[in-house]
Amino acid sequence: TGSLSALGQSQSRYLCRQLRRQASDCWQLQSLCETCEDYLLKECPSVQQLHSEMEEMYMLLNASRQQYDDRLQLVQRHTADTQRWFSNMDDKYGWVSQLSSSTVGPRDIFSVITV
Repeated sequence: TGSLSALGQSQSRYLCRQLRRQASDCWQLQSLCETCEDYLLKECPSVQQLHSEMEEMYMLLNASRQQYDDRLQLVQRHTADTQRWFSNMDDKYGWVSQLSSSTVGPRDIFSVITV
């Protein structure tokens, strides 16, 4: 890219005309247009406001991303802790489920009767 003086006067005028026509692109072209910078600020007065709003949105996005990452790490730690706890309970009390599944006998120990 480089300065507009290297592009030539006609290209410079063309870029400035394009800049005036396409206000939404002003912030992208602002750094390229040294010869019409004053005109840019007149034609696109909201450029500086848009830049500051974009910076603010970028900061908010980064803060949200950091909060999301923090929450995700918390959930992952909690999930790992819960999995360890289940594994420990299975190691400690797994014999109960094994005993109940290997016990031969009547399935219906209790019977319900109405009075």
